[in-house]
Amino acid sequence: MFTLIASPDTTSWDSDLARLPSPHILQTSSWADFKQSHHWQPLYVYDNNLRLPVLVLKRRLSPLSTSILYVPRGPALDWTNPASAPVLAELLSFLTHNLTPRHDAVLVKVECEARFDNQPIESIFRTSHFAPSSLHPQFKKTMWIDLRPKEDEILNTFHQKTRYNIRLAERKGVDIKDETSDQALRLFYDLHLSTGARGHFPVRSFVYYEQLWKSLLSVDRAKLFLAWHQGDLLGGVFLFAFADRVYYQYGASGETKRDFMPNHLLQWHSMCWAKQEGFKIYDMVGLPEEPDPHDPFYGVWRFKQGFQGETKNFIGAMDCFPSAGSRKLWNALYPLSKRWLWHIRHDVFF
Repeated sequence: MFTLIASPDTTSWDSDLARLPSPHILQTSSWADFKQSHHWQPLYVYDNNLRLPVLVLKRRLSPLSTSILYVPRGPALDWTNPASAPVLAELLSFLTHNLTPRHDAVLVKVECEARFDNQPIESIFRTSHFAPSSLHPQFKKTMWIDLRPKEDEILNTFHQKTRYNIRLAERKGVDIKDETSDQALRLFYDLHLSTGARGHFPVRSFVYYEQLWKSLLSVDRAKLFLAWHQGDLLGGVFLFAFADRVYYQYGASGETKRDFMPNHLLQWHSMCWAKQEGFKIYDMVGLPEEPDPHDPFYGVWRFKQGFQGETKNFIGAMDCFPSAGSRKLWNALYPLSKRWLWHIRHDVFF
């Protein structure tokens, strides 16, 4: 039976989460603490029998008292096990019949890692009055690199051109450094900002990245690598880490010495570090839904394809509106909130 916990022990919460079949960093207490500083209220839902923690994030829709409820990358169930279906059904019932009226929610959004073709899970969502969303805060597709084989075996699975580019960067003398200073984070952010401008994707304020960095670094769940060559900053990666998975969350690349292929070496260095630390999965975090050459992420898609990992295609966000009126209210307020956040705070809603 699911219940709401007022103030859980964070160590127990994260250890219970880590032992589950599909734990995600967006379900951790550290992510909850961080999002709380960005206008989300964490609601800690827990099943004592299954020792199953589920982080639900609540956000008010100003200026009204209404809110939305969002479950990012949860629950952490074994989506290949038929026994997960009734557990999901019970959770969805708790969200819609207990939390929704209590928090005056006009929308419940659940974004788990079940496969897109998992018919039993899709059926549970449908019978619980959830439908596929048109708004997915997280990518529906990603790519996982299996870190369990030996390093040379992992390298040999990459595309020939990717292996060549890694060796080229090494021959050119590109140096990958493990960074922990605030100054290094600022250098990464400035380069990430220019990367976003070239790729036409939004980049949040530096304050957001700084708070995120400090929040996750304090519990050893963040890593920053920068690529240098003779004093020139060429690129960087901002990684998340939790349980058995490392996430390539943010990347940055410059125009200087691009032909030295620093980003290929950055990825390989990150994978080797993750493997040495005992992680089993390197999550590339995001592939475009369709590899359209006009998609802003098409270049990223081509780059990631070179590592030839296993493509994961998830079911995506599922939405439940308590009434037709709540749907209309959300459709009216969300665009306004989205524009206001970007222009005033340089932030995005989710």
